[in-house]
Amino acid sequence: MLLVRQGISIDPLNRSFKTINVLRRLFLDKECGVMNDLISYTLQAAGVVLAADFAAGLVHWMEDAYIREDTPWLGRWIGRPNIVHHHLPRRMTRNT
Repeated sequence: MLLVRQGISIDPLNRSFKTINVLRRLFLDKECGVMNDLISYTLQAAGVVLAADFAAGLVHWMEDAYIREDTPWLGRWIGRPNIVHHHLPRRMTRNT
């Protein structure tokens, strides 16, 4: 199907290729860096947040799994407050 408007022929297939080309230039080309930088920064920020959350969860899990009150060196400073934290979760907020 070929449409003619004001002497210009508009082929739907050609139009879709032009649309894809514009989107490709916006998102992928290095010359058009605004969208590329925005997407890159957004993905990097999301990756950093996920990595920090994973690291904090891993440390918390290690505290729960391996550090007890009688653990040498760490039990007094980490084990006891961790046990209190799990039994009385809001007690930590009183000191802040």
